[in-house]
Amino acid sequence: MERPWKHVLLCALILSSTASSNARFAYWSLLPNPTVTSYLSVAPASNSIACVRECMKHSQCDSCAYYRESGTCYLQVETSTTSDGTGNSVEVFKATSPCHVPKMYIAPNTNHVDWKNNGWEMEGNLNCGNDYMYIGDSPTYHCSALGEWTEKQWQCRQKVWRNPEINHRFSVPKTPGPGWAVCMIGTPTHSTRFNLNLAKDKNNVVLHVDVRLHHRSATATIVMASMVDNDWGIEMNKHYTPTPFPVAVNRSFHMAVKTLNLSDVQLFVDGVFIGNFTPLFSLDQVTEVSVSADVDARMLDLWCDQ
Repeated sequence: MERPWKHVLLCALILSSTASSNARFAYWSLLPNPTVTSYLSVAPASNSIACVRECMKHSQCDSCAYYRESGTCYLQVETSTTSDGTGNSVEVFKATSPCHVPKMYIAPNTNHVDWKNNGWEMEGNLNCGNDYMYIGDSPTYHCSALGEWTEKQWQCRQKVWRNPEINHRFSVPKTPGPGWAVCMIGTPTHSTRFNLNLAKDKNNVVLHVDVRLHHRSATATIVMASMVDNDWGIEMNKHYTPTPFPVAVNRSFHMAVKTLNLSDVQLFVDGVFIGNFTPLFSLDQVTEVSVSADVDARMLDLWCDQ
């Protein structure tokens, strides 16, 4: 038998038989311009997909040809690279390299991959853990016809810290943009002060939120400011009225700093708006966040939903 076909497209198919111990994953490539020279057996098939499935039933079958005019499937075919110009009446499929789970260059125990396999394609979707966020291009990757997963430059980066260490500078997972927000949950431990700092580096603080609980004053105050090269700029005091002051010793609070754009921020405590501030830096220069002074910080979220 000699039935040629002309290549139209490359069809990457993954098939599995998960119900048996002989389950296998393989890519099936639509071969370009072969001529079928021999075959092992013949089976009826309604289409090329059914033909490949028929081949998958046999452990020794790794190639097949579907002849559309007769609805016939030829199993375990041999081909040559010559063609007599018959056209596309025959589709020849060949199993190529299997796809294995790719090595993930991401922190362990922070994510999982959802595998999708509907019999004709297989893809992986990266899902980061609750305290992590996805960084990179599309989280979906596929296996090529050569059995290789597509190159991906992505990872899961931590955005939430539970019981964060005081004075530690935590890296922002990616460059901030409009709508970016930082959230903190904590409890003041003394009637003094505590700070939330959004910084470019240790000498340049884009936004310094200073909660003063009667610190050097009879009136509790929240101050927002910027520091440039270790020099503090103009402070803008925001008093929450009416009383009581929104933060108190031994009482838990939720603080949120939200960017309106790259120039302005809003401050909220327990959902109550405190005030606006325009830092001396563009907010996309923030690379780290820290908490300092007398507060028991329970949670710091560097990319929270607001």
